[in-house]
Amino acid sequence: MKIDNASAAQQSQANSASQRPPDQMGKEEFLKLLTMQLAHQDPLNPMDNQKFVTQLSQLASVERLENLSMAMNNMAMAQSANTSAQVVSFIGKSVRIGSNEFEMQGGEAAQEIGFSVPEDAARVEVTIKDKDGNVVRTIEMGGCDKGEHAVEWDGLADDGTPVDDGDYTFDVKAYDSEDEEMAASEEVERTVKGVTFNGGFPQLLIGDDKSVPLGQVKEVRE
Repeated sequence: MKIDNASAAQQSQANSASQRPPDQMGKEEFLKLLTMQLAHQDPLNPMDNQKFVTQLSQLASVERLENLSMAMNNMAMAQSANTSAQVVSFIGKSVRIGSNEFEMQGGEAAQEIGFSVPEDAARVEVTIKDKDGNVVRTIEMGGCDKGEHAVEWDGLADDGTPVDDGDYTFDVKAYDSEDEEMAASEEVERTVKGVTFNGGFPQLLIGDDKSVPLGQVKEVRE
């Protein structure tokens, strides 16, 4: 009779475990399983003391992991809320981002286009292309000091005709006094219109259908 009860209890535990992934057993389930084993052990062949101590240690480990997981989840939620509040404060501010894309509206650049050089440059060449990748204007800027600079473009192509409104890109090449090319980064200044959390992380809305991750932001201005 005792053997039948033990078998039924073990079968009940097996059915319950089959409904839950093994890596999701909590401390309550673990304790119930251990108690069941003790209640239905064979009196003539009791549980080995070493195995019993091992199972108690496993119970303690499960509890610690469960508490650690809860603490990490709470920390992640707090960090996410803090980051969200900081990002929302960017709305309405001007940001300088690492990008080489800009728009032309009414014959003028809709946002400031610029670049930065890591050291003094003897000459800088800026190449502006249309959305199809065709070069429309090449600007020789001469020497530039280390730091940030803005590109002054009158909206004219190399042949002197006005370019059409639309999307454009620009590439910057900088050279030192020995005419060796140095690393230059393209940058644009945009106004943050909103924030989106699509994809699980915040991005700044800088246009009707354009967004950039926080990693591209180099400077925030009022």
